[in-house]
Amino acid sequence: MFQKFIRRTIFSLLRHSPSSIRDYFCRSRLNIPTMPHDIVFDIAKGQQDLDQAFQLLHDAYVKEGYSKPHASRRRITYYHALPSTTTLAARCQGQIIATVSIIRDGHFGLPADAVMDLSRYRGRNERLGEVSSLAIKPEFRGRSGEVMFYLFKYLYHYSRTYFGLDRFVIVVNPNRITLYESIILFKPLHRSAIKSYGFANNAPAVCATLNLIKAPQRWRQAYEGKPLNKNIYRFFTDPFRRDEREQM
Repeated sequence: MFQKFIRRTIFSLLRHSPSSIRDYFCRSRLNIPTMPHDIVFDIAKGQQDLDQAFQLLHDAYVKEGYSKPHASRRRITYYHALPSTTTLAARCQGQIIATVSIIRDGHFGLPADAVMDLSRYRGRNERLGEVSSLAIKPEFRGRSGEVMFYLFKYLYHYSRTYFGLDRFVIVVNPNRITLYESIILFKPLHRSAIKSYGFANNAPAVCATLNLIKAPQRWRQAYEGKPLNKNIYRFFTDPFRRDEREQM
């Protein structure tokens, strides 16, 4: 509990620091792990997969205060019922240990529409996708870097290759936005946090976006010359190596 408090305090201080200080601190601590050989990344398929993912999501969101407990111990929104939503998973020994969903824009819009105006992007006919429902099993949080880096890499390649998305949108807790901004180069859409986001049990939130077409160029400018374990550009733009693909 004390470590969690310290972590939140540090990220809260960083969020209010000049961007140059925040970026330097986060990037100096960046250490991209090697591909975990005991974890497989793929799509959650069928009832059993989705049941595991939604239970994991429920428990994680309840613990963080982003959702109220439900008798089913599952967190399922109506967006998950849409064919435009795809749930990805990380597995270890056949069990889902982490999950994230990509909600593609469509007739019903995106959850983020409740707190931000996305008309500028739709007016340019950009294909939008909201990154949502991210969770990892507590017993694997000590390996969160291994799991989440490669899950997000899989999400990035899948979204670009199969959906042709032009832009990611996220709505996250203010204490989590620093990593998205400083490491992956998301851009905030509001100067201050939103006080209440209904999609996450009225928790405070920050909205941000990543232009997927321009992202490689921005990553290259920010990380050029960095070693592989600190080079986000090489990490995201290099195709999955053979040993990585065998785990997909």
